[in-house]
Amino acid sequence: MATSLIDRLEQNEPALTELAGLGWHTAVEISNALVQNTTVNSFRFNSCGLDDADCVAIMQGLTRRYAYQVNNLCVTCRPRTKRISFARNNIGAVGAYEIANFLTSPLSKCHSESKSEICAKCGNNRLLAPRFMEDFIRIELLSNTIGDEGVTVITNAITAFATSSDDRSHYIVELGFERNGISDIGMMPICQMLTTHNYSLHTLHLGKNDFTPRGVVYLADALKVNKTLETLNLSGNSDIGDEGTVILAESLKYNTTLKTLLLKKCGLSDHGYYLLIQALYNGHSPYLMSQSNHTLTEISVCSRFSHNMTLDTVPLRTLLSWNNMGTSTAQRLKLVSFFCSNQGIRHVHSLSLDRKLFPYLLRKIWRVFREDMHRRSVNKLEVLFKYIREMPSVVES
Repeated sequence: MATSLIDRLEQNEPALTELAGLGWHTAVEISNALVQNTTVNSFRFNSCGLDDADCVAIMQGLTRRYAYQVNNLCVTCRPRTKRISFARNNIGAVGAYEIANFLTSPLSKCHSESKSEICAKCGNNRLLAPRFMEDFIRIELLSNTIGDEGVTVITNAITAFATSSDDRSHYIVELGFERNGISDIGMMPICQMLTTHNYSLHTLHLGKNDFTPRGVVYLADALKVNKTLETLNLSGNSDIGDEGTVILAESLKYNTTLKTLLLKKCGLSDHGYYLLIQALYNGHSPYLMSQSNHTLTEISVCSRFSHNMTLDTVPLRTLLSWNNMGTSTAQRLKLVSFFCSNQGIRHVHSLSLDRKLFPYLLRKIWRVFREDMHRRSVNKLEVLFKYIREMPSVVES
């Protein structure tokens, strides 16, 4: 006779490390079976037809599970929660409140006040020292109905938990809020969360929501100061358009951690695409080192844009390949590219440098591109003649 899912959970089957769905059981039954389980670390309730009541039951079960672990298990035997996913269900603001309660519950902060001295799983005398479990959790709520109210309570809970104490048990590393009807109002608490003292969140999915360029303004302000976010998904927000891209591109020049930016189906035109290139390489300014982004290594836009389209600047494909080599190498190649451009030549001559320095400058330029000839070819004589043409005094002499 096949063992039921409830039995497997209660018997702590070692092979059962991920709970994918409810099986033939109700959310309440699964919730009760989870309390003393020590093997499952990933909870994926995707496309299960769950509503707010089901979400409340499951999250309350997880809270009781943490309380049991604190009082009965040593740090070594406590499972680390990796993922909580409710994608493609019918969870609204009520379920979001329960998720927020789980994140801020005193029981989940792992302050051990247990009177027991023996771990219920391994039997060792290691339960006395209070320790934090430090779970790095991915929370996914793709295609639900939490709206502005739900996203506000969840992000406010993360913000409050992040600023209240450095001794935390939950570190949220990824948030998935795609297709949840989030407007400009909901973007405000999200961006407030990004600007808090947060050391963990590295991936944020906000695709196919309802915010406008006004919401992008909040996001741009957050990106200027955020030091942890590495992946930002905005695909499917067609109202962003070029207006929002202008705001976003400007903030990217000051961001030093974002690596992946997804902007498919966001209403970009050729001008918006050009603005993204300018964010990576501001070749019209002598201050390109501080006014260019050197960390973005992937930008996903509509397929109609060619990665080789230059619009009078370095192709996006080339810029991304430079950034993939590391910040210092990217800065070096962009600076040399600027010196080889008409803008760079005019800037150098405007400094009224001693002409004896120009051969040295050209040797430096050639040395850099010689090391990267397979990536970009430069005609040394052509660059030299450009500099000479900008110096009539040299021609006359």
